[in-house]
Formats: sequence, structure tokens, C-alpha cells
Amino acid sequence: MNKYFLILLIFTGLISCDKKEEVSNSIVSYPMNIGTEWIYERQSVSNYYKYDSSKTAINAENITGTLIKSDTIKSILRKWIEKDTVINDKKLSVFKTIDTLNNAILTEYKFFDSEGLKTYACSDKYIFSPSSINNNKLNVSLLNINVERKNNSFINGDIFFEETPALDIKYPLSVNSSWSYSYLIFNVYKFPTNHLTVVKNVIGIEDLILIGNKFNCFKIEFRNSNLSDDYYYDKDINWISKDGLIKSYHVSKSLEFNSNFYTEHINLLTLKKITLK
Repeated sequence: MNKYFLILLIFTGLISCDKKEEVSNSIVSYPMNIGTEWIYERQSVSNYYKYDSSKTAINAENITGTLIKSDTIKSILRKWIEKDTVINDKKLSVFKTIDTLNNAILTEYKFFDSEGLKTYACSDKYIFSPSSINNNKLNVSLLNINVERKNNSFINGDIFFEETPALDIKYPLSVNSSWSYSYLIFNVYKFPTNHLTVVKNVIGIEDLILIGNKFNCFKIEFRNSNLSDDYYYDKDINWISKDGLIKSYHVSKSLEFNSNFYTEHINLLTLKKITLK
């Protein structure tokens, strides 16, 4: 064999190996086929603490205290892609989520473009209850809503539109990925009260062994950057693989004003079954 041809083959092989290594360390898409379904076990824990204000600084993120009471609720969360639809000439995938605990149904209208997976609009009967949203941990973008108003009524019924489509996951997803988006939060009277910003960062790669499968996941940490203060703290971590959301963790701490008590809420979603189409 010609030695120059042999060298060329070896060099080509090295390039191919490098490309495979690169692909294995990134994800380029999210499951978007109709009929794809994820079923999760949800565990919601509420811990109630008392702390000594004379010895403990008022800082929600690092606060510690004595546990007084703890409540745990378990339920099953089912999420699936129901169908495709068109709104305002925009082709969208309809994602449905239902919680067996209270039968709350979330409908999200998503699409995939050159930037990644985005939420265009959503509909949920608990849309104006941030506490129930955090406890149900359906999706952070539930609050990312800009509602058009006409004669003090909502256009398109109970469909709430993002101010700009929320970038849920930036693709290709890799170890160095980071992104952010802003959204409006509404009060119980359906009026916008504040702009909030979500900052997301990939903090590492972790293999999860669940339901007899190994999922190579990117860990995405995100927070509402202008929501936390000395009296409130929250953080989320999502484990995302090529098969979608595999696991999520949410923690929030809320200190009561003029008292020595605070509450910690922890919500954990763990994949129990997946059907890919």
C-alpha cells in the first residue's frame, strides 16, 4: 500500500474520531414528534423552620434553622405532544401536561428554530397563582406571559402569549451553553406587575441511570435573577438528554417578615416512563 495513502487514511480516521467525540458532547435537537410522552414521579416537600435571628444573618439562600414540620406529597406528572397547530400563521407543537394530584392541565405551544426550543404561548387554569405553579413545577415559562388586552378582556380566550418567544433550551446544547430571557408576571387581576429575567447555564454533564436506561444529560441551572433577595431565594436544575427532560429539581426559601420562621419548598421530578415517536 502506498505510504502516503496510508497516512491519509490514518489522518482521516483521527478526524472522524474527533467529530464523534464532539457530537457525543452536544445535543442538537429536542423530541418534537406527535405522540411522544414522558411520565414523571413528582415529589413535593414543604419544610418549616425556626431560626435564631440574633445569631443568623437574614439571607434566604444560606439560612439555616431548626426543622419544625415537614410535609411530603407525591403524584404522577404526564407530559405529551398532542398535535400540531397554527396560531397567528405560526406552526406550533402542542405540549400537554397533567398532574394526577389536582388534575391541573397545562397546555404549551412550542416550536423549534435555529436558536433552540421556544415557548410561544401557554394556557393553564392556575396561571395567576405563582405559588401553585412553583409547587406543581410544571414549567418555569408558565409565568412568561404578555397578554394582549382589548376592552378589558383577553384575546384568544385562555391562551396567553409570550412577550417574545421564551428560549427554553438553547441548541446546540453543550457544556459552555448559557442564555437568558425576560418575561412579565401578572397579578390576580390579570395586570402585569413586573419584568423578570431567567438566566440559564449548563453546569456540567451527568449520566443518569433510570428505568433501565442510561441517559447522558446536561445539567442546566437557572434562577430568576431579579426575583431573589434576602427574604426569598429559588433555584432550578434540569437534566436534559437527547430524549428530553429526564429529571428536574426546584428549591425555594421564603422568610417571613418580622418573625423567626421560614419555609423551604423542594420539588423533584424523576422520569418513570418514556415513549419516543
